[in-house]
Amino acid sequence: MNKVNSIDTLDLFFEKYFLKNTQTNNYFLAETYRQLISEGKLFYHEGLSNMYLLVEKDSFFQLYFFINNLDEDITITSNKPIVMEIVYRGPNNKPNDLILFWDKNGFKQHLTRDNLSLTYGKIKQFETKNASVQLKYADTIDEANYVKNLFETSLDKYTGDLLTLDEIIALINKKNIICAYINQTFCGALQFELKNNIIWLGHIAIDLNYRGNGIANLLVSKYIEDNKLNDNSRYQLWVIDDNIAAQSLYSKFGFVYTNKSTTSIIKL
Repeated sequence: MNKVNSIDTLDLFFEKYFLKNTQTNNYFLAETYRQLISEGKLFYHEGLSNMYLLVEKDSFFQLYFFINNLDEDITITSNKPIVMEIVYRGPNNKPNDLILFWDKNGFKQHLTRDNLSLTYGKIKQFETKNASVQLKYADTIDEANYVKNLFETSLDKYTGDLLTLDEIIALINKKNIICAYINQTFCGALQFELKNNIIWLGHIAIDLNYRGNGIANLLVSKYIEDNKLNDNSRYQLWVIDDNIAAQSLYSKFGFVYTNKSTTSIIKL
């Protein structure tokens, strides 16, 4: 594994390996690459026909592949786990050939997530009140730390796109994090962000000691209502496919499967 030192080097890789029928999970824009290079976080591994980019995270590498030959073996030496995600259109289009390729090279399937969507005009109404729960937008450094700790202890660290403290503070400044309290005790949080006219639910977590109080219902309801512009307001999120409780929660509001999923693959 070698560090990418310039955007010119990257352009040469793309010219050589990013061909008409290349299978890839790459979606970065040029500006993102420039930022990763400047931060010293972008690495590459070159094969004869295939090439791999790796982004260094705190505890693992995120891998982006450019595969032209599924028979070519790959060996990447790393002192951290390597994780990737592959997006596909519905169960009938699951990329079994790619999964088999990674399996024979020492990687294993981790989990599958489904993309759900809701248009405000199709929302389902149901009772979400609980007088003992108070909701507010995060606005203090203590809440930033509470949220960071809750997300890190509740969500999958490899596919949850966990936020740094600086990222959480930036979201707080944009009023994009809602906190839940019971008797002045922090017990849950939801983070969202507007991207391409869609209000994305990025993270939601409830403290283990306070589950069963309808807190998630209240947080999701507030996230939806506070971001409504009209009946065409659009909401989306990713949810683990076998998380029955979460799937049921979003179904109550009218979220539906968009026929888009992602499977994560990992080498520990």
